[in-house]
Amino acid sequence: MSVKPSMIGGDCGIEVIQRWYDSQCDGYWENFYGISVVSTDNPGWLATLSGCSVQGDLLSETMQSLPVSVRPTVSVEDTTVHVFSTNLNDCLQSVAMLLGKRVLGHKKISPPRQGDDSIQKKRHG
Repeated sequence: MSVKPSMIGGDCGIEVIQRWYDSQCDGYWENFYGISVVSTDNPGWLATLSGCSVQGDLLSETMQSLPVSVRPTVSVEDTTVHVFSTNLNDCLQSVAMLLGKRVLGHKKISPPRQGDDSIQKKRHG
């Protein structure tokens, strides 16, 4: 059973994810943070959103509202959120639901200081 598109306002949540991404772009954020979706060997799909804030209570409440059959695994590390599901559509819809319910927001992150090598390494791999 998949999350119904009507729950998030779009076919698979792409529009919600795109709007959130566009709203984050401020000339700095998009150079160091963003969203990635990769396949895993579990098998499954992992969406990673970096440079965001998380409303912990709302995260738990939102995850509990999803049917157990599609409930993704969500982990949070500082300003990075990982969403894993065995189904790509469920993964994207779950991310869109988190964004649509304002569980994930913009984390105000200061630009690096001149000469901060750790940020440059992160940016350029």
